[in-house]
Amino acid sequence: MDPDVIADEALREPVDETIDGIRELIAHIVEEGKEQGQFGPELDGEAIAAGRGVFHTVMPGQVRLNGAARVGLFRRVAGFDPRASAAPVGAAAAAASVTGLAPASGRVEAWLSVEGFDATSRLVGEAVVYQESTFVELARVRMTTPALCQSDSVGVLQFNFDLPPGGYMIGLSARDSLLHASGAWRVPVFVPPSLPGRLEVSDLELACGVDQGRRDTPFAKTDYEVYPNPRLRAPKDDPFGFYFEIYNLIQDDAGKAQVSIEYEIRSMKKDRRPFFVKAVNPRKNDPVVSVAKVDDVPGRARFQYVSANLADQMPGPYRIDVTVTDLANSFVVKKSLEFELVP
Repeated sequence: MDPDVIADEALREPVDETIDGIRELIAHIVEEGKEQGQFGPELDGEAIAAGRGVFHTVMPGQVRLNGAARVGLFRRVAGFDPRASAAPVGAAAAAASVTGLAPASGRVEAWLSVEGFDATSRLVGEAVVYQESTFVELARVRMTTPALCQSDSVGVLQFNFDLPPGGYMIGLSARDSLLHASGAWRVPVFVPPSLPGRLEVSDLELACGVDQGRRDTPFAKTDYEVYPNPRLRAPKDDPFGFYFEIYNLIQDDAGKAQVSIEYEIRSMKKDRRPFFVKAVNPRKNDPVVSVAKVDDVPGRARFQYVSANLADQMPGPYRIDVTVTDLANSFVVKKSLEFELVP
């Protein structure tokens, strides 16, 4: 709503009346749909009409911010919590009470990059999580301290939520107060049940950069901060990195685990040669980067940041493939992430 309208009661009154009428209409439609069997009985028409599960959208007359939103799924690690959830206290318990499932086992990180502004102090972001099937709101978080990503005009925000297994929709929004610009994005996420005693690997997180040291910010991991790159674009002439976590490694009697980590980066550029040429002379797609190592891990979890440099490669689409093997039982998990190498 326009600030001048908000400040003037006379101007605000007809707007409030219109909004109240819309809320009554929404509640009526939901209740009518429940009576006709079009909606499940768990839906609360009044809660939906009141705005629960609704996040900021672009208002008429506002400039639309360009950006990209992604989510990454991580796990809670028993006895080790390097990051505090940005979700309000009790959000995880609220989610568990709604879904009827176990307490939080999934660490969902929602990443948002916004382009086209020139001062991070003006950028305000918000994220809301609601259950996908009922649209019941579970948590809402604001962030006013974005970080820069590869450019002074690209800001990144991160919102962290601890959630039990289930399907969710995350709505993200950002506003630039000076430019009267805003944007809104929605990203679905599914948190699968955890598998105690079985090797798991988080999603891969492409990074804009990393800072050493423990900090109390949404970007904090273990002993450093990782700044997400949800645009999935890496500059050709600058080093870049990616982050992932490994869980449920099997320990020996001394409390140590042994893990093999392999990662490859290969071009995904399409072979545009005629089909008969490709049939006679198939092109090999060998990785441009290939690294393998075996590490001893003091515990059951590993937190890994990997730096890479593709300065000698051509711009275009690439894919990161990570293969993790628990050498105690030879269990293997693979994760992949596609990104664009840009000039």
